[in-house]
Amino acid sequence: MPLKLVIRMLFLPCGNLIGDKLRKRIQSTAELAALIRTQRQALDMTQTDLAGVSELGPRFIGDLERGKPTCQLGKTIKVLNMLGIVLEVSVPEKLNDE
Repeated sequence: MPLKLVIRMLFLPCGNLIGDKLRKRIQSTAELAALIRTQRQALDMTQTDLAGVSELGPRFIGDLERGKPTCQLGKTIKVLNMLGIVLEVSVPEKLNDE
């Protein structure tokens, strides 16, 4: 049986037009991309703005928002942090016993 991890995204309330807190299960790069794009737009930021504050290139932000599956995890986490998105990983109980 393949390992299945649940990733939760929590939105911080600062400047958030999506809601005070929202939990969302992300199951694909396309879903994560849409979430990132929506949060960036809710904060009234351009891709160039987000690239600048994240110290990343605009091309990376574009790739990330298009759901490119090979985007680097470290850079992706940096973007999530800049947008006020908290990344949580939930491990199934069965794995906690090992």
